[in-house]
Amino acid sequence: PGSADFTAWSLFALLGVAFMTMLDLATRRIGGQVSTLLLAALSAAAVTVATAGSLAFQTWIVPPPKALALLAGASVFVFCGYYFVVEAMRLGEVGLVAPFRYSVILWAILAGVLVFGDRPDTMTLAGMGIVAAAGLYTALREHRLRQQRKAAP
Repeated sequence: PGSADFTAWSLFALLGVAFMTMLDLATRRIGGQVSTLLLAALSAAAVTVATAGSLAFQTWIVPPPKALALLAGASVFVFCGYYFVVEAMRLGEVGLVAPFRYSVILWAILAGVLVFGDRPDTMTLAGMGIVAAAGLYTALREHRLRQQRKAAP
């Protein structure tokens, strides 16, 4: 955060991470009487409403039909992602599930290279490595703690 690359828009990324964390924690607390499908739909709706707020700052141009079809397809995949994240957070151990969220880093790099021709620089790769290492360390630590609890009388 002191770099010229860190702008007010960077705060949106941090805000997104904070909301994602709150969503995960809330998902764990909501009982099984609320269906996973409903929670996924509410998550998608919340993101849609939050994104709609940005329309005040953007000029909307109707995309061509091919782009709309691609967006519709992407929406299906995003909704499926919400569904499976809710299921994982409900059924799995948070310490084990959370590090899998870091796989999005690899997908983002792949999409950046294939779709946009983008290549991450050394600092970006180093930052991603630190984040991934911290997640893996946390998963390993949680696993060891579970093992110790099981072994204790």
